[in-house]
Amino acid sequence: MLLAWAYSCRRWTRSTYRTYSTAHNQAAIYNDKNVIVLNKPPGFHSQLKGGKPDVLDLLHDYTDESGNGIWVCHRLDKLTTGALLCAKTASAAKELNLQFKQRDVEKTYLALVSSPRSLAKSGTISQPLMQANGNVSVWQEDSGRQKIEAVTDYDVLDTSRVAPVALLRFRPKTGRKHQIRVHSANVLNSPILGDDRHMKIEDSARAETLKLPSDTLFLHSAYISCYRYSRGKPRFRLGVAAPLQASFVNLCRQLEISIPTEYMRGGVYLNGTHVEDGIVTDVNGSWLL
Repeated sequence: MLLAWAYSCRRWTRSTYRTYSTAHNQAAIYNDKNVIVLNKPPGFHSQLKGGKPDVLDLLHDYTDESGNGIWVCHRLDKLTTGALLCAKTASAAKELNLQFKQRDVEKTYLALVSSPRSLAKSGTISQPLMQANGNVSVWQEDSGRQKIEAVTDYDVLDTSRVAPVALLRFRPKTGRKHQIRVHSANVLNSPILGDDRHMKIEDSARAETLKLPSDTLFLHSAYISCYRYSRGKPRFRLGVAAPLQASFVNLCRQLEISIPTEYMRGGVYLNGTHVEDGIVTDVNGSWLL
């Protein structure tokens, strides 16, 4: 099925691990009896790439010598950072797969974009996509390609006073490959900084004046939530916010863009309320930072 990866947890085991660096040992930010959430650094694939760094290298502390693995339940692009939801058991993976299929998993992304002054403060993008030779673009009726539904809500959190750059919050309602990147660049005319694939020439020239670090995409998976269950109790919504990377925060400071506190600190949320001590007793969960 097209883009089936979005709804299929993939099991990875200790035998697959390689060692690249110990610099990312603190990538896990939340852990309980069935679920782990990573704050994925840039440069790590969320799918196996034959010898290249992937999130397996961040998970070795959460498998045992018997080979019990981790199920990675969705995808983030190599350069996209932030919250990545993983399951620790087959039954948890099955349950999360179902929630992804039913669109019960809620995701929030932050992005710095090259922004026209005319950009509306908020809205819903309902623009189908198409895929050709691995590339994703806005669907064209005369293309002969399959029409892929894609819907994204967005709002502008702040705008720079010193450069044509804005901080946007995206809430995708569908989970398509490069959905946010294509919607931002081609529908809002506001490509994400560092997204060379979808930037126009004039946007690339403008980005060069900012002297952005190479191989850095300013797109961050800031928050993810799903339903959790505890025997004999009502289900609840568990949310985890992943703190922004230093490169993202530093550029916001340079551009005089304000970041909401919750995206700076990260943390655990129950039914939308921040848990100050980070402890989720019903599922033996804890915030790790």
